[in-house]
Amino acid sequence: MSHELRTPLTAIRGFTELLLDEIVGPLNDTQRDELRRVDAAGQHLLLLVDDVLRYSKLAAGGEELHYTEVTLAAISSGALDLVRPIAEQKRLTIASYVDAPDAVLVTDPGKLRQILVNLLANAVKFTETGVVELRTRANADTVEFEVVDTGPGIPHDFRDAIFEPFTQVDQSFTRRAGGTGLGLSIARKLARLLGGDVTVASEPRRGSRFTLRLPRQL
Repeated sequence: MSHELRTPLTAIRGFTELLLDEIVGPLNDTQRDELRRVDAAGQHLLLLVDDVLRYSKLAAGGEELHYTEVTLAAISSGALDLVRPIAEQKRLTIASYVDAPDAVLVTDPGKLRQILVNLLANAVKFTETGVVELRTRANADTVEFEVVDTGPGIPHDFRDAIFEPFTQVDQSFTRRAGGTGLGLSIARKLARLLGGDVTVASEPRRGSRFTLRLPRQL
Protein backbone atom coordinates (compact mmCIF):
# COMPACT_ATOMS: atom_id res chain seq x y z
CA MET A 1 0.00 0.00 0.00
CA SER A 2 2.81 2.40 0.88
CA HIS A 3 4.50 1.78 -2.47
CA GLU A 4 1.27 2.08 -4.44
CA LEU A 5 0.38 5.43 -2.87
CA ARG A 6 3.81 7.03 -2.78
CA THR A 7 5.05 6.07 -6.26
CA PRO A 8 2.56 8.14 -8.33
CA LEU A 9 2.90 11.09 -5.94
CA THR A 10 6.67 11.00 -6.27
CA ALA A 11 6.34 10.84 -10.05
CA ILE A 12 4.02 13.87 -10.09
CA ARG A 13 6.53 15.89 -8.05
CA GLY A 14 9.42 14.68 -10.22
CA PHE A 15 7.78 15.69 -13.50
CA THR A 16 6.77 19.02 -11.97
CA GLU A 17 10.38 19.64 -11.00
CA LEU A 18 11.51 18.91 -14.57
CA LEU A 19 9.05 21.47 -15.88
CA LEU A 20 10.13 24.05 -13.30
CA ASP A 21 13.77 23.51 -14.31
CA GLU A 22 12.66 24.23 -17.90
CA ILE A 23 14.18 20.97 -19.16
CA VAL A 24 11.48 20.66 -21.81
CA GLY A 25 11.18 24.35 -22.63
CA PRO A 26 10.85 27.86 -21.18
CA LEU A 27 8.03 28.91 -18.86
CA ASN A 28 6.34 32.24 -18.36
CA ASP A 29 5.75 33.61 -14.85
CA THR A 30 2.14 32.44 -14.69
CA GLN A 31 3.04 28.88 -15.67
CA ARG A 32 5.86 28.80 -13.12
CA ASP A 33 3.54 29.98 -10.34
CA GLU A 34 0.94 27.35 -11.21
CA LEU A 35 3.55 24.58 -11.25
CA ARG A 36 4.80 25.64 -7.85
CA ARG A 37 1.25 25.29 -6.56
CA VAL A 38 1.09 21.79 -8.07
CA ASP A 39 4.37 20.87 -6.35
CA ALA A 40 3.23 22.29 -3.00
CA ALA A 41 -0.06 20.38 -3.24
CA GLY A 42 1.83 17.19 -4.07
CA GLN A 43 4.12 17.61 -1.08
CA HIS A 44 1.13 18.26 1.17
CA LEU A 45 -0.64 15.14 -0.09
CA LEU A 46 2.51 13.09 0.43
CA LEU A 47 2.65 14.21 4.08
CA LEU A 48 -1.01 13.28 4.57
CA VAL A 49 -0.40 9.83 3.10
CA ASP A 50 2.62 9.37 5.38
CA ASP A 51 0.46 10.22 8.41
CA VAL A 52 -2.18 7.65 7.50
CA LEU A 53 0.38 4.95 6.75
CA ARG A 54 2.34 5.58 9.96
CA TYR A 55 -0.84 5.51 12.06
CA SER A 56 -1.91 2.25 10.40
CA LYS A 57 1.49 0.72 11.11
CA LEU A 58 1.37 1.83 14.76
CA ALA A 59 -2.16 0.50 15.19
CA ALA A 60 -1.06 -2.86 13.78
CA GLY A 61 2.00 -3.01 16.07
CA GLY A 62 4.36 -3.01 13.10
CA GLU A 63 6.85 -0.33 14.22
CA GLU A 64 10.39 -1.53 14.94
CA LEU A 65 12.67 0.31 17.37
CA HIS A 66 16.33 1.08 16.65
CA TYR A 67 18.05 2.42 19.76
CA THR A 68 21.22 4.49 19.81
CA GLU A 69 22.73 7.42 21.71
CA VAL A 70 21.81 10.96 20.74
CA THR A 71 22.42 14.35 22.36
CA LEU A 72 19.65 16.75 23.28
CA ALA A 73 21.19 19.45 21.10
CA ALA A 74 21.30 17.23 18.01
CA ILE A 75 17.75 15.92 18.27
CA SER A 76 16.33 19.38 19.06
CA SER A 77 18.06 21.15 16.18
CA GLY A 78 17.13 18.37 13.75
CA ALA A 79 13.41 18.70 14.56
CA LEU A 80 13.48 22.50 14.45
CA ASP A 81 15.19 22.56 11.06
CA LEU A 82 12.29 20.62 9.55
CA VAL A 83 9.62 22.93 10.96
CA ARG A 84 11.35 26.32 10.74
CA PRO A 85 10.43 27.00 7.05
CA ILE A 86 6.73 26.58 7.85
CA ALA A 87 7.00 28.95 10.82
CA GLU A 88 8.87 31.53 8.75
CA GLN A 89 6.14 31.48 6.12
CA LYS A 90 3.69 32.51 8.85
CA ARG A 91 6.19 35.03 10.27
CA LEU A 92 6.24 33.24 13.61
CA THR A 93 9.24 33.30 15.91
CA ILE A 94 10.54 29.79 16.56
CA ALA A 95 13.12 29.29 19.29
CA SER A 96 14.95 26.53 21.16
CA TYR A 97 16.26 26.38 24.74
CA VAL A 98 18.40 23.38 25.70
CA ASP A 99 19.60 23.41 29.31
CA ALA A 100 22.16 20.60 28.79
CA PRO A 101 23.07 20.42 25.08
CA ASP A 102 25.59 17.59 25.52
CA ALA A 103 23.32 15.41 27.66
CA VAL A 104 22.84 11.99 26.08
CA LEU A 105 19.80 9.73 25.96
CA VAL A 106 19.39 6.26 24.50
CA THR A 107 16.34 6.10 22.23
CA ASP A 108 15.19 5.68 18.65
CA PRO A 109 16.27 9.06 17.17
CA GLY A 110 14.05 8.80 14.11
CA LYS A 111 10.92 8.22 16.13
CA LEU A 112 11.85 10.87 18.69
CA ARG A 113 12.39 13.39 15.89
CA GLN A 114 8.99 12.45 14.41
CA ILE A 115 7.30 13.12 17.77
CA LEU A 116 8.94 16.53 18.08
CA VAL A 117 8.17 17.46 14.46
CA ASN A 118 4.51 16.52 14.95
CA LEU A 119 4.25 18.59 18.13
CA LEU A 120 6.06 21.58 16.62
CA ALA A 121 4.11 21.44 13.35
CA ASN A 122 0.84 21.28 15.30
CA ALA A 123 1.85 24.34 17.32
CA VAL A 124 2.83 26.27 14.18
CA LYS A 125 -0.39 25.32 12.38
CA PHE A 126 -2.67 26.65 15.12
CA THR A 127 -0.62 29.71 16.10
CA GLU A 128 -1.38 32.80 14.05
CA THR A 129 0.94 35.29 15.79
CA GLY A 130 3.66 35.12 18.39
CA VAL A 131 6.12 32.40 19.32
CA VAL A 132 6.63 28.64 19.21
CA GLU A 133 9.35 27.36 21.54
CA LEU A 134 11.04 24.01 22.09
CA ARG A 135 12.42 23.75 25.64
CA THR A 136 14.57 20.75 26.52
CA ARG A 137 15.92 19.64 29.89
CA ALA A 138 17.67 16.58 31.27
CA ASN A 139 16.94 15.06 34.67
CA ALA A 140 18.68 12.17 36.39
CA ASP A 141 16.54 9.44 34.81
CA THR A 142 14.37 11.28 32.27
CA VAL A 143 14.43 13.97 29.62
CA GLU A 144 11.67 16.47 28.91
CA PHE A 145 10.83 18.27 25.69
CA GLU A 146 8.28 21.08 25.97
CA VAL A 147 6.62 22.65 22.93
CA VAL A 148 5.08 25.96 23.98
CA ASP A 149 2.98 28.21 21.74
CA THR A 150 0.95 31.41 21.89
CA GLY A 151 -1.99 29.95 19.99
CA PRO A 152 -5.69 29.86 20.85
CA GLY A 153 -5.36 27.22 23.58
CA ILE A 154 -7.50 24.14 24.15
CA PRO A 155 -10.71 23.92 26.19
CA HIS A 156 -10.44 21.65 29.20
CA ASP A 157 -13.02 19.20 27.85
CA PHE A 158 -10.93 18.54 24.73
CA ARG A 159 -7.52 17.91 26.31
CA ASP A 160 -7.82 14.14 26.14
CA ALA A 161 -9.79 14.07 22.89
CA ILE A 162 -7.07 15.82 20.86
CA PHE A 163 -4.93 12.67 21.11
CA GLU A 164 -7.63 10.54 19.54
CA PRO A 165 -7.24 9.88 15.79
CA PHE A 166 -9.12 12.21 13.43
CA THR A 167 -10.34 14.37 16.35
CA GLN A 168 -10.22 18.17 16.02
CA VAL A 169 -11.09 20.90 18.50
CA ASP A 170 -12.18 23.40 15.84
CA GLN A 171 -13.41 21.69 12.69
CA SER A 172 -13.83 24.93 10.73
CA PHE A 173 -10.27 26.09 11.47
CA THR A 174 -8.85 22.66 10.77
CA ARG A 175 -10.44 22.62 7.34
CA ARG A 176 -8.68 25.92 6.61
CA ALA A 177 -5.35 24.79 8.07
CA GLY A 178 -5.39 21.28 6.62
CA GLY A 179 -4.13 18.03 8.08
CA THR A 180 -5.39 14.55 8.87
CA GLY A 181 -5.96 14.97 12.60
CA LEU A 182 -3.43 12.19 13.23
CA GLY A 183 -0.34 14.16 14.25
CA LEU A 184 -0.94 14.22 18.01
CA SER A 185 -2.24 10.65 18.07
CA ILE A 186 0.92 9.46 16.31
CA ALA A 187 3.09 11.52 18.67
CA ARG A 188 1.55 9.96 21.77
CA LYS A 189 1.65 6.41 20.38
CA LEU A 190 5.33 6.80 19.46
CA ALA A 191 6.12 8.30 22.86
CA ARG A 192 4.53 5.36 24.66
CA LEU A 193 6.34 2.97 22.36
CA LEU A 194 9.59 4.58 23.55
CA GLY A 195 8.58 4.19 27.20
CA GLY A 196 7.34 7.75 27.77
CA ASP A 197 4.26 9.87 27.18
CA VAL A 198 2.97 13.19 25.84
CA THR A 199 0.77 15.42 28.00
CA VAL A 200 -0.77 18.85 27.50
CA ALA A 201 -1.48 21.89 29.66
CA SER A 202 -3.55 24.64 28.08
CA GLU A 203 -6.14 27.34 28.63
CA PRO A 204 -8.34 28.99 25.99
CA ARG A 205 -6.71 32.13 24.56
CA ARG A 206 -3.55 31.52 26.62
CA GLY A 207 -1.62 29.10 24.44
CA SER A 208 -0.62 25.48 24.99
CA ARG A 209 2.30 23.50 26.38
CA PHE A 210 2.86 19.93 25.19
CA THR A 211 5.37 17.95 27.26
CA LEU A 212 7.16 14.83 26.04
CA ARG A 213 8.85 12.80 28.79
CA LEU A 214 11.16 9.91 27.97
CA PRO A 215 13.56 7.73 29.96
CA ARG A 216 17.25 8.54 29.42
CA GLN A 217 18.22 4.87 29.30
CA LEU A 218 16.58 1.62 28.22
